[in-house]
Amino acid sequence: KGEEDFLNSDNGKVYMASAIYRAFKQYKAEIEGVEISTPDFEKNIPEVTDEAPIVEVKKDEKPTTKPDVKQENLVVKEKAKSENIEPVFYKIQLMASSNPIDLKPENFNGLEEVKSYEVEGLYKYTIGEVTDYKKAVSLQRTVRENAYPKAFITAFYNGERIGLSKALEISRAINTTD
Repeated sequence: KGEEDFLNSDNGKVYMASAIYRAFKQYKAEIEGVEISTPDFEKNIPEVTDEAPIVEVKKDEKPTTKPDVKQENLVVKEKAKSENIEPVFYKIQLMASSNPIDLKPENFNGLEEVKSYEVEGLYKYTIGEVTDYKKAVSLQRTVRENAYPKAFITAFYNGERIGLSKALEISRAINTTD
């Protein structure tokens, strides 16, 4: 009953809206490698009072994912030391389509060497494959200026697409063992 009252209150609605906003902001930053700065909005988040017992419980809970990440970092570092580990590859995603598109330059604003891969019925089209994130940012800037203003950086590790924050973490772990 207390949770329901809180969620129906003005503070509860604002708090939930801000939580959804922060989650989306984090997701977008991870996927696109873009930080969205909105300090004014975050200042307006209401302070949670004793009216919200569920929020207090959430504040006291320890995230279970952080220890897993630290353990994973150690595993990555140990693997990198003991064997030649594959690097993270960064690519620039140009677009996605539900239908396959011929990989001809004229279909991609004159860009050559466009590659594609399919995920859950969507065909995703990328260009470039670099192991240095700074080079990927430079390539993204060039592609945005000349052909695809919404192009974004994607990362792949061991053939699987991963989030940018995870990719940068793995890259740092690999580079510290060199």
